[in-house]
Amino acid sequence: MACEAFINYRPQTATRRIIDQANAIIAQYLDQGLKLTLRQLFYQFVARALIENYLPQLQATLAALPRRVYESRRTEAAAQLKMRVGRLDNEVKAEQEKARKTAKKSEGHNAEKLQASATHIINHNDILELFAQDFAKVIAGEAVNGKLLYLVGTSRFVC
Repeated sequence: MACEAFINYRPQTATRRIIDQANAIIAQYLDQGLKLTLRQLFYQFVARALIENYLPQLQATLAALPRRVYESRRTEAAAQLKMRVGRLDNEVKAEQEKARKTAKKSEGHNAEKLQASATHIINHNDILELFAQDFAKVIAGEAVNGKLLYLVGTSRFVC
């Protein structure tokens, strides 16, 4: 026959608070008949600003490092993130690929094509009126508010 045994666990105050928050979140979802995975629970903590999700920022930082520098820091970074080094390598590789694709997209802009596509705007005498006309196609009867929105959105305030 199987036997269960538990240790007497008395967490510190800060840890107890985190456990209580996790239990409250889990209870909210259980009341709705839903179960949370650990990942979903983590993102509930992030969404409620109970903890900060610095993983994407750290991965982007690591991905931008030169290869030798990354290799010298990867073990420490993996320990900080509480993940295996191999998983961190995969995450960083994916981040580098994403950055490469973004760079390719931004390189693809042709100034002449952009100028040609915007000639009617560039040559127009009253940009505000042109915006109001386009705005009226989307939201009827709000030309004045549309102009105000344009002015606010394109102004540079100096404080």
